Amino acid sequence: MISDLDVDQYQGQLFKAAKILNTLIYKQGHKVFVSCTTGCSRATTLLIVYFAMFCRHPDWNNIQSLE
Repeated sequence: MISDLDVDQYQGQLFKAAKILNTLIYKQGHKVFVSCTTGCSRATTLLIVYFAMFCRHPDWNNIQSLE
């Protein structure tokens, strides 16, 4: 569970959760459901961090190729 009451702690927890998510999906082969119990977009934030850390598009530095 990630709490967003302390911003510094929240940021650290997001990075840790993204690493755990990567381990569950790619190293252990699990299907993972990510949700936020309070509807404050924590799940979306976690997925953005996860994508940024582990799912970078091969042409991430060429914006024209991503269109």
